Amino acid sequence: MAFYRWQAALLISDSGRMLNSQQTMRAAVCVRAGGPEVLEIREVPLPAVRDGWSLVRVEGAGLNRSELRTRQGHSPSVIFPRVLGIECVGTVAASTDPSLPEGTTVAAVMGEMGREFDGGYAEYALLPNALLMPITTTLPWEILAALPETYLTAQGSLDALGVMPGDRRRLLIRGGTSSVGMAAASIASGYGLETAATTRRQSKADAVKTAGVDHVLVDDGKSLAASLRTIWPDGPDLVLDLVGARVRPWTRCGWSVAAAGRCASPARSAAG
Repeated sequence: MAFYRWQAALLISDSGRMLNSQQTMRAAVCVRAGGPEVLEIREVPLPAVRDGWSLVRVEGAGLNRSELRTRQGHSPSVIFPRVLGIECVGTVAASTDPSLPEGTTVAAVMGEMGREFDGGYAEYALLPNALLMPITTTLPWEILAALPETYLTAQGSLDALGVMPGDRRRLLIRGGTSSVGMAAASIASGYGLETAATTRRQSKADAVKTAGVDHVLVDDGKSLAASLRTIWPDGPDLVLDLVGARVRPWTRCGWSVAAAGRCASPARSAAG
């Protein structure tokens, strides 16, 4: 997942318009299924606040593989035109929830954002209150925008593996240079696990190590098992598979997992 902070020249209004007088906003609208050309920057009506939903001024939004697939037409439930974007961060501009007063910094992830209703590729997003997560942070928007989907996916994957603080097991991350792989490595390292991660490029080894990985393995498609056995003769206790080769999970993971080990494979990635 790559992430992009909306710049003033593209989506964040620099005209100084006040919300109470603003009737429109700019958004990247996916007008139909197709290539990148189907995303059009348009002036669209500002969403009207309704019960159970609050208006968020979007300061940063993620770019995710699922949005690419939706834009290409692989999400049959999505009706175009649609403002894509399954995650965003920003501030509450108009609230219907007393626990989320105007000005609150929030993040929102998934929940049919950008699919059933318009998502984060816009100046403002009207979102269900249940999706809004209040955040107290000093991080700049461009850093904060890179966290929600990536780290929630990584944390959820580690939770599925039963990982907890103080864990001393061995974790193999396949696809270690993906955003989720890097996030999972940093969390796992902080928890105390011994970690190994794969990359297809030796040039990315330093980046993986910076994320907290103990052992970096170059996956050339042939010798990964042998390389792994040099560091862990009995194999890892846990595998987080982010490569997603088109084979059965037990085939993909079973060769390397120690007895009573576990494997999680949350999604395919383009990790190198």
